[in-house]
Amino acid sequence: MSIKFKTIQKSEPCVSGGGARKYYAAPVMNGELGIDLTTINLIIP
Repeated sequence: MSIKFKTIQKSEPCVSGGGARKYYAAPVMNGELGIDLTTINLIIP
């Protein structure tokens, strides 16, 4: 099952011009989440 995410650009605080900008991933929380149990294979010893 894949996780949908969006990228967020953040700058360094208290630095003129923003400093080095970095990209972070944030999960997308809207929409319906579901698990397809037919694709999960369980290995039980």
